[in-house]
Parts: sequence; structure tokens; C-alpha cells
Amino acid sequence: MTDYAEKKESVIFCEGFHDRDFWAGWLERRLGWSDPGVDAAHGGRKPFKDPFGKTVAQGHFGFVKAQRFVRVQECRGTEHVLVHALDRLRRRATDALHHVVINLDSDATDCGPGPAEERLKHLRAQLKAMNAGNDPEAGPFPNSFRLDGVLVSSVVWRVDDPETPGVPTKQTLERVVAASLAAADPEKAAGVEAWLKAAPGAEVDGQEAIVGKAYTWSHMAKWHPSLGRDGFYRHIWTIDAVAAQLDHRLRALGARAVAEAL
Repeated sequence: MTDYAEKKESVIFCEGFHDRDFWAGWLERRLGWSDPGVDAAHGGRKPFKDPFGKTVAQGHFGFVKAQRFVRVQECRGTEHVLVHALDRLRRRATDALHHVVINLDSDATDCGPGPAEERLKHLRAQLKAMNAGNDPEAGPFPNSFRLDGVLVSSVVWRVDDPETPGVPTKQTLERVVAASLAAADPEKAAGVEAWLKAAPGAEVDGQEAIVGKAYTWSHMAKWHPSLGRDGFYRHIWTIDAVAAQLDHRLRALGARAVAEAL
């Protein structure tokens, strides 16, 4: 049984399984959170309850630190993240909240804002609409707000690294990860770049750029094949040189400050 300081949770709403696994590794390895569902004695998982006495649903990840609870919820696609986050905020009176984080890929293809940044421009108005027409209070981070005491903030995956071998150009989680892998081990990144550019050509997106997953999965397939998809995004946080590069980039984009406010 897990004891909580209060009946309140924080929730990170992210696009998909890869984001969820990345957050899990970050929370556990660098931010001091633990997973009470790990059955150390027998292996596998054991059920545990959230602060409202409900069993944490399959597919949701729950973590505990200092009697606080955070849930990481993947939303099966970009278009569903804000929908789920706003729906949860509407239920804040029945299941209390501390912090809601809206996590999106920027999806920018250059140094300018991407679709995610454009979508988040409407967040204030959306919160105002569910607050009886009253503007939400300003929060401590860019484009963050307080709604009835609930902190609402966003984390948009992007990094400002210059064009680098082994790093995709589109601003997504894969770019954050690949840029950190490349900075930690340029030789491996150069090998990935050479393989992806060799004939026959790798899959490209609508801008004729090699898709981001090709870069990160190349690292997984060659150097961490036993981990599979889920394990890889958690495992990179155990590699000190890579974790240090991830920390550097996440601080620069403001994600670390948001994560520390959970």
C-alpha cells in the first residue's frame, strides 16, 4: 500500500509509447521518482493504487516521490494530447490535480515554430473557456498557467543543435535523443549517418528527410538489440555520458524546470 500526502496527482500527457518510456527513464534515473509497481522479490509487476484509491490503469505509468504521485499517460497520437489534458482538467474538482504537463513534438522542419507551438498558442483561451470566461493566472514558465491552483505547463521536444551527422532534422523526441547520443559518441553517430545514407535509401518523410525513428532505432538495433523499443528509451538514461547530454538539452529547452515542479 502506498501512502500519499494528499489526494492529488500530477499528470504528464504525451504523444506515444516512446515518450512515455523516455519520461519513465528520466523520472527514475535523474529526478528521484520510484515505481511502486516493481515487484523486486518475484519480478514482473504488481498492482498499486493512485491517491484516489484507484488501481493505476494498464498503459499508465505511475511514480512516487516524497508521498507525491505522478502519472505518465500516452495519448496515442499528437491530436489526442490536448484533448486528454483538457478533459482531465475539467475533472479537477472531483479528482484533484497538482500539475498537468502537455508534452508534444514540435514537428518543426526548420528553426521556426512547429505545429505544436502553434497549437499551444490557444491554450490560454481554452483554459479561459473552462474557467467561466476568466483568464487563468500566469504560471512560472513560458506559456504556463494556474487554473484553480493547478499548474498547467507544456514541454515541446526540440533542440538547437546545428546540423550533425547521425541527427534527424525534424524537431521531435528522436532529435533530442539522437543529438544527445551523437554528442556522447560522435563515432557511433557517424556510423549511423553513413548506413542510413547508403543505398538503398532509408525511409523519408514529406520533406524528403530521413525519418527520425530511423536514427534512434539504428542505435538500438546495432548496440542495444536485446532491449527492444520500450527498454531502449529507458536504458539511455543509464548511460552516464548520454544522460549528461540529455540533461543539458532538457535544461536548455525548459523541460527540466517543468519536471522539477511535478
